[in-house]
Amino acid sequence: MESIALRPGNGAPAQPLATSFIQPDDGNADDRTLMRVALPQQVGPGEVVRLEVAWTLKVPRPFQRVGVLGDYYLLGHWFPKVGVFGADGAWRAHQFIQTEFFADFGAYDVRLSVPTGWKVGATGTRDEPQTNADGTVTHRFRAVDVHDFAWTTSPRFQVFTDRFEHPGLQPVDIELMLLPDHTWLKERYLSSTKAALQCYGLWFRPYAWDRITVVDPPADSNTGGMEYPMFVTGEARWLTSSVNRLTEANTLHEVGHMWWQSAVASNEFEDTWLDESTTTWAYRRLVDTIYPPYVLEKRYFRDNLPVFFPDVPLVQTARGADSYDGLRSPFTIESLETPAFRNDERTYYLLPYYKGALMLVTLERYLGWETWQRVITAYTDRFWLRQPTPADFFSVVNEVSGQDLGWFFDEAYRGTELFDYAVDRVSSTSVPRRCASHAGTPTGHRPSGPRAGVHHRRRSSRSSTSGAGAVRCSPSRSASRSATAASPRNAGTAVSAGRDSAIAIARGSRPSKWIPDGCSCSTSTRPTTRGAAGHRPRPRPRSGRRSG
Repeated sequence: MESIALRPGNGAPAQPLATSFIQPDDGNADDRTLMRVALPQQVGPGEVVRLEVAWTLKVPRPFQRVGVLGDYYLLGHWFPKVGVFGADGAWRAHQFIQTEFFADFGAYDVRLSVPTGWKVGATGTRDEPQTNADGTVTHRFRAVDVHDFAWTTSPRFQVFTDRFEHPGLQPVDIELMLLPDHTWLKERYLSSTKAALQCYGLWFRPYAWDRITVVDPPADSNTGGMEYPMFVTGEARWLTSSVNRLTEANTLHEVGHMWWQSAVASNEFEDTWLDESTTTWAYRRLVDTIYPPYVLEKRYFRDNLPVFFPDVPLVQTARGADSYDGLRSPFTIESLETPAFRNDERTYYLLPYYKGALMLVTLERYLGWETWQRVITAYTDRFWLRQPTPADFFSVVNEVSGQDLGWFFDEAYRGTELFDYAVDRVSSTSVPRRCASHAGTPTGHRPSGPRAGVHHRRRSSRSSTSGAGAVRCSPSRSASRSATAASPRNAGTAVSAGRDSAIAIARGSRPSKWIPDGCSCSTSTRPTTRGAAGHRPRPRPRSGRRSG
């Protein structure tokens, strides 16, 4: 930081301001990521303060989604941000530990000068580039109603443009920036971007802006899988097969963040789960809707050679807690209520991406897709271009569902308990063996009794297009793909975060699936699923406990 000065509105010279670094989170005097600026007088409601800030950024090798690798630059977290002053009169500003900053919405007008021949992509809508006498080109980008600004540049980018259009949704211009070794992924990036814009737009609310930039970073740059308003970075590997859909899943996730955190701007530093869990739930629902099931993949030779096992389908962990077993589960380490900046690296990733997503999957199964869709739509609409809190989310869930789900959030969000399953008793009863023709019984008569004929019962087949299917997607260009029905499979097992069944067990088949060139989504009623053996979670007495 070089200087911060107050610029009076009367044309007077700028007034330098005193600054100091503060460390409210851990007291580490060497931390210089949060600065306090002393103003000469208080700023009243409705008043405006103009500050001039001069700073120099030494671009590091890739670190925390910012850096340079060869001739590739990705610049996020590259300028000083003003903290958020809350309605309660407290600053929402923290040291940069391991998560994102939190900032207010604003308008950005940014000019970026790079050497001639270098391609630039950024948040916002670009003006015509201006060629300079010193061999550089200045690119100007402007954006409104955004709370961040990121950009990238490289002479090796190959830029492709496309346009998303769908009845009832506003058009969106897509700019795709690919490196030469990944140009073969062009259609996969564009297809998944359009699928996200379309399905999230139809399910919840249309995309907030008129443009989006999708960047394909180098595989070893540590800058992939990131989102900024109107700007996302994808992810791909050498030999990225269409079987594992790494590129598609990552794109669906990051574009999903344009809804939750870019537009519905919760405080990711404190409540990471509000955007990460919602986005993880939404993108995995979309993946399940438009793609075949995941299959087992092994990678060899330093992760470069993929080998697939198409007969071994995988169930994603956010759809069930099978791999987070009992009291040994890492879900018991910390509750979702703990501020994210207090988590260590392991729990920071585990809680929002897995436990939080599992909580939302369970709510969908408990309430049913039709009600849950109305919940997420109402939450998204109500806090569009605003900054919601967990209390806001819980309030919308209770209001739209017509239920007080405080008991659920007490356990799944505030608690760390899990079911501790055990086998209480095992017994064996001898049953006489009978032939299929029921020897010794009258023709057409089946033996009676509580166990008679059990061995004759056959499991009936289930249609892959019945049951829990809530969204149907078909190719927009029907000649390019053919529909293949997915076989019935376990929709996932979700384990309770408390003594009562706050997180239910549900099974169901999925609708037919297509690999889309741009999906066409329509909603239909999804039946409410119940717990195992007909069990439905019930609220328990809550003397003095707070409601969600």
